Amino acid sequence: MTLDPTPPYRVSDFCPACREKFLAVVGWIAPALESALSPAPPEPITTPEDTLRSAGISSERQAMYQRRMSSLLAGRK
Repeated sequence: MTLDPTPPYRVSDFCPACREKFLAVVGWIAPALESALSPAPPEPITTPEDTLRSAGISSERQAMYQRRMSSLLAGRK
């Protein structure tokens, strides 16, 4: 959905008493819309290996655990 950049109204279309309110609303909502429509930065991807490494578990210990679990799941001891 593309938005039409030309609004269907002009400030001069409003009566003098309403112009001030209109401009206040536009001034309030424009930054909120801009921040809502701007793309968010991508979230960093955390792998299970990164989590284990940050917990102080070495890659050798990870490999040993994975071999043990594979053997258990395969029905071997």
